[in-house]
Amino acid sequence: MTDIRLPKRWTPTARNVLHAAAFFVVSFVLFQIWVHRAFQGHYWGPFLPGFRFGFPAREAAAFGMFPVTEYGWDAQFYYYQSNDVFATHDSVPHSDNPAYRYQRIGVPLAAWLISRALGFSLTPPILYHVVQFACFALGFFFLIRYLRAHGVSVLYAYAWALSAGVVNCLAFGMPDPVGDAMFIIAVVACLEGRLLLYVAATIFLVLVREAYVVFAFGVFVLTAMGRVAFGDRPRWLQALVVGLPGAVFLGWRKYVTLQIGISPSDAAMGGSLLDWPLLGPWKSFAKAWKSEQWGEIVTLPLGVVLLAASTWLIVRHRTKSVWYAVIPYVLLLWGLGTTVWDEYSGYMKAFGTPLIAGIMCLAYTKSRWWRGLLLVTAAHGVAFQYWVKNKAFFQEWAPPPPVEAGAQAHEAALKSVAATLSGPAKSEVWDGFHGIFSRWHIGLRDMIVHVRNDGDEPWHPLPRAGLHAMNVSYHWYDESGKTLLLDGLRNPIAREIPAKAEADVKVAVQVPPPGKYVLRFSMLQEGDSWFYLAGGSSYDVAVEVR
Repeated sequence: MTDIRLPKRWTPTARNVLHAAAFFVVSFVLFQIWVHRAFQGHYWGPFLPGFRFGFPAREAAAFGMFPVTEYGWDAQFYYYQSNDVFATHDSVPHSDNPAYRYQRIGVPLAAWLISRALGFSLTPPILYHVVQFACFALGFFFLIRYLRAHGVSVLYAYAWALSAGVVNCLAFGMPDPVGDAMFIIAVVACLEGRLLLYVAATIFLVLVREAYVVFAFGVFVLTAMGRVAFGDRPRWLQALVVGLPGAVFLGWRKYVTLQIGISPSDAAMGGSLLDWPLLGPWKSFAKAWKSEQWGEIVTLPLGVVLLAASTWLIVRHRTKSVWYAVIPYVLLLWGLGTTVWDEYSGYMKAFGTPLIAGIMCLAYTKSRWWRGLLLVTAAHGVAFQYWVKNKAFFQEWAPPPPVEAGAQAHEAALKSVAATLSGPAKSEVWDGFHGIFSRWHIGLRDMIVHVRNDGDEPWHPLPRAGLHAMNVSYHWYDESGKTLLLDGLRNPIAREIPAKAEADVKVAVQVPPPGKYVLRFSMLQEGDSWFYLAGGSSYDVAVEVR
């Protein structure tokens, strides 16, 4: 996209705007397709609302939210804050750590302001995502503008935009990519001497993630020393204005402390957030190796290499004083503990800033190894996200039904896999989803399947999942018999089914796009066999989705 063909009268700024706008549109459309594939089109789904924390009453009633995991991820709390920015309603009881979460009010505040300006009484989930993607695209605009101005291919900006941490956080509504974007704008504002732009971006920055106050303090010190200048204004006035982000940061933390009853710093104590340099990644790598987590075994060393390489570039090519303000923040990342390093979703999202700084250093270096590493980072991000999300499907989560006392567990494959299934009509017509994304939409339909154990052994309800677990599942075929979905959702039996006994099993079925299909139900024992492939029977239903 470096050589977009436009009339010569189009200025570089116009080209950058077009590029960033196209990036926003394409990325958001892809996001919507994924939401329809993985969350049945529910835009609150990527926040991963958890069963354990429940929902604020207003959001639950307005958007029909239901839990999709047991605990969820952090974005659920930030979304709730977008409807309760001052912690005066009911979001606090539904947060894992209210004071710690509320210090990061940046994105929720922006979404609250925009949604209320548009007349919404609650922030629509899709609008929250639009705000995040728009902020991200704005940062992308400033990055490609910077690169093009220094004669560097704008394609290197995609090493950040497509990195695993950025894509993962943007998809699930996490604020970190917005922090990265504001960091880009703040650095460019410093380099260009644009005081008001710097202040606006940095206020947003420190309210997105508290650690960025280290960068803001560094710029304040450099401004007071005269090493960073914003025009011909008196140095004291520049320092005073540059100090505003720090004042806003401290003022908001004071409000959070008074409102919630505990300071964000005290709320963050405990766990393994910080450690000695490199000790955190070493512990996490050893843990991943022992448990054979191959994704982490590959990704964690890449994260260390990226951090090391970008740190080296920033220190070596600090030709502009503003990079001195970046160095303390980057060094802080070296002391992260296992809380961050245990999973790529933790450390990769934190490394957006050094990755961006390294990309911006391309203005001062022609290092081939660094450029090659950036391409590897982009390729890894795309491949890793495809691997993680391609088959992801989230449905309503609820605690599994209790198992009767003394229930036994399967410790080996069944010797007899005879079963009879019945229940739904042999032919059904379903109403599917209709809209722009109907081609990709996957809905959910509950069906009751009647099963009879025709074998000589009982079917035990344990284990719930994993090797030897007993489930009812299904395949989808087209009319010609071509397999469209081989592994349907697993639906465990709720109680022991003795030999020759019968039971009804509630089966959640993914609804495909409009068309004619064959739906095949079968019992299976995980890791051993589908019954109909080992001499047992199946039950086929002709389904037309309209």
